Amino acid sequence: MSFSTSFYLSDHLPKFFDQYRSNGSGSSFGLDSQNPSPRMGHQIIANIKVMNHQRSEVEKVWEEHQVEISHLLEEKLAKIDYLLKEKSVKVEGLQEMVQNTELILAKVKEELASEIERRKKIKAEMVEKEQ
Repeated sequence: MSFSTSFYLSDHLPKFFDQYRSNGSGSSFGLDSQNPSPRMGHQIIANIKVMNHQRSEVEKVWEEHQVEISHLLEEKLAKIDYLLKEKSVKVEGLQEMVQNTELILAKVKEELASEIERRKKIKAEMVEKEQ
């Protein structure tokens, strides 16, 4: 949201007076058909200045909120990044543990297969001796 293209009444004040002069309704607003009341004109200008000041204040607060939102977002992203790195380290450790376990399992399977073969040979030798 940006207020840079805002509609400022002070830019359109002459049109305001022209409108009331042309349709004759100016007198109901305290305006002479030829000239607006100086008091009314000053009041309108004062009100416009107040509105412009308030608009400036809104812009300032909006920009401050944007800065605060950006700061909070950066903090959240930094925390997420930290947690992600922390979890990545844990996952890498677990992956390494799984790989080591798989290597140990493969060695145990080889040893078991070797032991089964050794026992088959012994059994075969015993059968041959008995014959």
